[in-house]
Amino acid sequence: MANCFTTFETANTAWAGRGCHPNWERLKTIKRYRMECQLVGFCGGTPAANLKTWEPGLLTAHAIVLQRSFIGSQDLSLFPGLGSLHGCEAIMEAIFAQPTFLPKATLLGIDKNGDPVASIQAMEGLGEGLIMNVGVVPHAQGQGWGKLIIRQCLEAMSVDGMKFASLEVTGGNKAAIHLYSGIGFCKTRVQYLPLQENPPTSKFGFWELPLNLW
Repeated sequence: MANCFTTFETANTAWAGRGCHPNWERLKTIKRYRMECQLVGFCGGTPAANLKTWEPGLLTAHAIVLQRSFIGSQDLSLFPGLGSLHGCEAIMEAIFAQPTFLPKATLLGIDKNGDPVASIQAMEGLGEGLIMNVGVVPHAQGQGWGKLIIRQCLEAMSVDGMKFASLEVTGGNKAAIHLYSGIGFCKTRVQYLPLQENPPTSKFGFWELPLNLW
């Protein structure tokens, strides 16, 4: 996996030509992309029998998939809760407790042995579908689970009348970016989230920059 950590020393040089000099020297960050997909006319294909829609009894199974999927990933630098089963259960509880939670678009993939191997969770935001997490356990990666579960999630959003769906992905996760692009997602925004104990404050806790800055 490519290293997506950077410092804003390069950013200062880029911004100098624009007549401003942000105080970003040596601020360690991690790059995150926002990607969006148009849902008008979207068809996810034939519903898969090995995908289960959300029900509370599947919470732990979803959490197990998330915890196993994100082991050793750079996402743990931003979301440490993904590094433990307890943390992943707490994440799932927080998601499904929201009034904007989309149970029909929250799916669990089950393999032929009856084991949970893929998970996706979704919410609604201002009429747009929001994909919160996509996870496929290591031994099931490369078998089409990611594409299957995302397309079925988008299909459910489309049926509910949503016109767009969005997600966020770490810049160094090239495999995920390639997967999302192949399904129809496009990069619309890049974020550089600070990784230090006391990062400078901003309105949203991160800096949003134009995609063409680098």
